[in-house]
Amino acid sequence: LESLLDFYARDLMGLDGGTRCMLSFHPSMSTTRDVVREAIIPLSRLPDGSGGVSLATMWNQGERVRADRMVTHAWSNVFTHLVAAIVA
Repeated sequence: LESLLDFYARDLMGLDGGTRCMLSFHPSMSTTRDVVREAIIPLSRLPDGSGGVSLATMWNQGERVRADRMVTHAWSNVFTHLVAAIVA
């Protein structure tokens, strides 16, 4: 949860000295699809260009960690709503 909130605040909103990785992000309009294609996929590419891994794996310094919970979502929903549902 902490990593997700840090991603939202620093990488999407540019808060706490973060660098916005998705300049087009708008909290009330950007969909999950937008965030995945414009932020998550680019952030989860391997440095050598050979592919990518899940962003969660990147956040865990390359270590795969089994999820404790499954969250279902719709690609067309507003990403902020997904984050709010996870926090709730």
